[in-house]
Amino acid sequence: MVVYPLSQLKILKVAFFLLLIPVIYYAFDRFELFQGTPPATILSKEAPNFSLDGFELKTLKGKPVVLHFWATWCGPCVVELPELVALSRSRPEIEFVAVSVDRTKTAVDFFFRTHPDLTKHGSNLRFLIDTQGAVSALYNTDQYPESYLITRNFTVDNKLIGAQPWLSGVMKGLLERITR
Repeated sequence: MVVYPLSQLKILKVAFFLLLIPVIYYAFDRFELFQGTPPATILSKEAPNFSLDGFELKTLKGKPVVLHFWATWCGPCVVELPELVALSRSRPEIEFVAVSVDRTKTAVDFFFRTHPDLTKHGSNLRFLIDTQGAVSALYNTDQYPESYLITRNFTVDNKLIGAQPWLSGVMKGLLERITR
């Protein structure tokens, strides 16, 4: 073991912390912990319309909508999907649209073949595939899962990042806001 004089030890500690500052700054900047809402936020604005597989979001105007972005390769997305399906079955007054950001339809088809319970009857959850990434870009979505709660007036009331407790009391309150 090397024993350093006290002054050398202080210099090493200061050098270590000085080298650590850029690493910490990069980590916080990279994961956007200090950046808040993105500059191109759509909160409190009209929900951007899109068309996928013959479906247009604007056809749901006048109804509350949960717009959900997910992917088959996203662990948290797959874990929360059964709860979202259960919620859609219990809340028929709300329209649920789940947009997969997978790059191929084959991946999504395989996923649903291995999870047939997610597409059983009784759910008003519409599954769409955005292979080009155009819809996720329109909503400035790059973290999955990510959901938008859209009011009857077609304004975006809330943006939820990460897996959500869809059947919780907190979520019930958020959903009440868009059903008024």
